[in-house]
Amino acid sequence: MKDGRTTVVPNQPPEDHFESYDVTWAPNGKSLAFVNGDRVFTIAIDGSDLRKLGRGSFPTWAPDSEHVVFASGVYRGPELDIAVIRADGTGVRLLGRGLYPDVSPSGDEVAYSTSTGIFVTPFEGGEPRLVVPNGFGPVWSPDGKFLAFTRYTECGHAACSGRICRAGRGRRASCNRTHDG
Repeated sequence: MKDGRTTVVPNQPPEDHFESYDVTWAPNGKSLAFVNGDRVFTIAIDGSDLRKLGRGSFPTWAPDSEHVVFASGVYRGPELDIAVIRADGTGVRLLGRGLYPDVSPSGDEVAYSTSTGIFVTPFEGGEPRLVVPNGFGPVWSPDGKFLAFTRYTECGHAACSGRICRAGRGRRASCNRTHDG
């Protein structure tokens, strides 16, 4: 990073096929997950071990660096299946329906957005629970005590404006126009 040189990770899907984006590091620093076209892949940093995990978007790693969570499937309305899969492409299981999943730092829960708000579900599966109405794009704090997210505050003719908000476990979301005390 000091010298500013860049290198391309070898053995990716061909450039003329689809664009790659939504890249995210595995916590152990050895692999990447990314989207190419409408497919989620993992690849080792040296370009070895390219794996297609399935159709989807918004990949994020579990803290164990062995599982990837992403919004899986073909777009069928406002939400996709939230899937957990081993980085080697095996053992897929579904947690709910939504977008923008994020795994808690402890690895025991997954937060994601739906059309009604932000839900949290156990990583191993179970009943999702609504934790923030009318929020989207949840991201866990490093200590796992808070979720940061976006909430629309006004919608006009051309677009909506939003605010970045936070919610703590067992607390109401802090999100107002002037001060988030």
